[in-house]
Amino acid sequence: MSTELLRVDVADGKYTVIQESDGSVHALRNGERWMSLVGNNFVLSMAQEIQSLREKLSLASVKEEIWYASSDGIYFGEGPYKSREEAIAAGKERFSGEFYIGRAVDPTQPEEFFEAGDWLDHVSGQDEYQGDHAEGWDMSTEADKEKLNLAVRKVMADWLDENSLRPAFYNITDDEKIEPDKQS
Repeated sequence: MSTELLRVDVADGKYTVIQESDGSVHALRNGERWMSLVGNNFVLSMAQEIQSLREKLSLASVKEEIWYASSDGIYFGEGPYKSREEAIAAGKERFSGEFYIGRAVDPTQPEEFFEAGDWLDHVSGQDEYQGDHAEGWDMSTEADKEKLNLAVRKVMADWLDENSLRPAFYNITDDEKIEPDKQS
């Protein structure tokens, strides 16, 4: 019995490329066997590349923690440090008296702030959409709004990436005051 060595879904699962342990390669369309890909090294290579890139992306999203220290709890510019403990040790050396530490986190990506409902409300507030003639123009369902969210966020994300406009800053969370004189 043959087992799957590779399985790659694309187009939200509409198409699937499967490589079996016996060497056969085939495609599914909507979950049904669609065509043999035996000898089609182009498609197999593309599927292998997709799988490899997805694995790398998954690993890249598991970031190690990064910590910073601050003299005032507002500007966290001292660092980066690989752990809370390292940030505390550095803060004790760098600052006299109390100081703050905090964990750096990426900000919410800009496209995540788009909400279809907010946009539709904004449109409804425009002069052209006021009055009886425009009553009930927005008949969208929650599912329609979610589809719009996904589509617009994708366009926004692509635009941010193409123009190198992703945020290059970090936010601080889990901040705490360190008082070396009160620690034993």
